[in-house]
Amino acid sequence: EIHALASPKTLLSEAGTSCGCVTVFANLTPFKHTTNGLDSDRVFMHTLMEHLPELIFVKDIQGQYVMLNKAMTRLLGINSTHEAIGKTDEAFFSRDVAEFIRSSDVKVINTNEPEFSQVSTMLDHQGNKHNLLSTRLPLHDQRGNVIGLVTVCQDITEQLLAIEALSVSEERI
Repeated sequence: EIHALASPKTLLSEAGTSCGCVTVFANLTPFKHTTNGLDSDRVFMHTLMEHLPELIFVKDIQGQYVMLNKAMTRLLGINSTHEAIGKTDEAFFSRDVAEFIRSSDVKVINTNEPEFSQVSTMLDHQGNKHNLLSTRLPLHDQRGNVIGLVTVCQDITEQLLAIEALSVSEERI
């Protein structure tokens, strides 16, 4: 299958009357394959954002949410990702928590270095405690400039509770 763009042009005589037609064809097939690749990339990214249990979000350099997944919307206590877009952590967390998050974000943005395996504790919108293992990565534009960051957090609360219960059980023995 070939995808082409046709550009017909009317030929004019010196008197300005039509004396013919020329059509230039451009083969767009390679670009169509690239577009199909981008479409499959979007489907792949959408699948990850919708179904992974980890908290995944993207912020710009001002700390405003640009993208977030369903798991993060649940933690924030909102119904739709659109409710967080353009907002900062101050809209969802206490001042202390928001300042802690922002300082971690700014460090990654300013140093242009990822931050791996940071453990933190925070309360969700219902006051439930969550222990999070976070990875922050700088996000770059095509010229390599930092334009924000991507954060992935795994909720390790249940694992830590299991370790604590095992420790208590071992102490009894």
